[in-house]
Amino acid sequence: ALLVARLDNSEVELKVYLNQVAGMVHEIQKTLPAEADAKAKLKALNQYLFHETGFHGSRTNYYSKSNSYINETIEDREGLPITLAILYMEMGRRLGLNIEGVGLPGHFVVREKSTAEKGQLIDVFEAGATLSDEAARLMIISANSGQFDESFLEAQPKREIIKRMLRNLLNLARDSEDIQSMLRYVETMIAIDDELLQERWLRAVLRYQTGRITEAMADADYLLEKSPEGFDLRRIHEFRNYLETVKQPE
Repeated sequence: ALLVARLDNSEVELKVYLNQVAGMVHEIQKTLPAEADAKAKLKALNQYLFHETGFHGSRTNYYSKSNSYINETIEDREGLPITLAILYMEMGRRLGLNIEGVGLPGHFVVREKSTAEKGQLIDVFEAGATLSDEAARLMIISANSGQFDESFLEAQPKREIIKRMLRNLLNLARDSEDIQSMLRYVETMIAIDDELLQERWLRAVLRYQTGRITEAMADADYLLEKSPEGFDLRRIHEFRNYLETVKQPE
C-alpha cells in the first residue's frame, strides 16, 4: 500500500515508514505481558493508536489527497477509513491478531477475528468503535439503492484493497481534471487486474487525450475483441476508426 504514494512522489522512502510502523508496534508490545491474549492486544492497539498517539479520521479535509497515502496518514496521524484500516491491519498482524479488511460501500472497515468466533466489525475511522452486524447491514442498504448485498461483508484481498485506494485517487484526479494523474492510476489498476474493462476503456480515452494514439488503439482493439456485455461497442468501433484518422505515420 505504501507503493501507491510513490505514484505521485517517487522520493517516498518505504523503509522509513515500515520502520515507523515497527516502532509503534514495539511500543505496544512493551505494555503487554508475555501471556497477553487477543483481547488484551486489541485493547492495547486501540489505546495506543487512538488515545495515546491521536490517530483519527479526517473530517475537516476529508477529500485531501494526502489522506489517501499511507505515508502521510502516518505522518499526519489522520486519514481516510481505508488508509487508517490498512495501518490498523498491519499493526494488528504484527501483534498476532487476525484482522481483515471489509469494503462496505462508501466506508471501509475491518473485521477482527481473533476475539470472536464470527468476527467483530470495527470502524477504524471512528477511533476503533465496534460496528454491529445490523448497523453494517443498514449502511449497505443505504448506499446500495435500498438493496442488501451480503458480498459487501466479505473480506477483501490485498489486491482489491489497493484497487479501492487507486479508485479514490482516480476520483480525486477526475474532479480536478488532472488527466496525467488519472492515467497513472488507471495504468496501475490495469497492471494489478487486466480484466478491468471499464478502466481499460477509460485508459483508451486518456491515452488519446495525452497523444498516445497507438496505445489507445490497442486498448480499443482489446475491447472490441472481448466484446463485453454492457459496452457500447459501436461507440468503441467509431472511436477506433477515428484514432486511425489522427494517427501520425511512423
